[in-house]
Amino acid sequence: MRNSVPNVRPYASIDVYADADADADADTDADADADADADANANANANANANANANTNTNTNADADADAPG
Repeated sequence: MRNSVPNVRPYASIDVYADADADADADTDADADADADADANANANANANANANANTNTNTNADADADAPG
């Protein structure tokens, strides 16, 4: 009857893999958050540059009108 007791080691290994998967998921979530932050920064920079260019163009046109003989 010694062989009737199931071996516990495979179940312990499954628990170890489950913990490893949980850690991998946590890392994936952290990377996703970092990517979202990077996208937000890129959008902010794009908007800032668009506004700066619009202001430059407006000022250039105003100066040209002021310099034009009346």
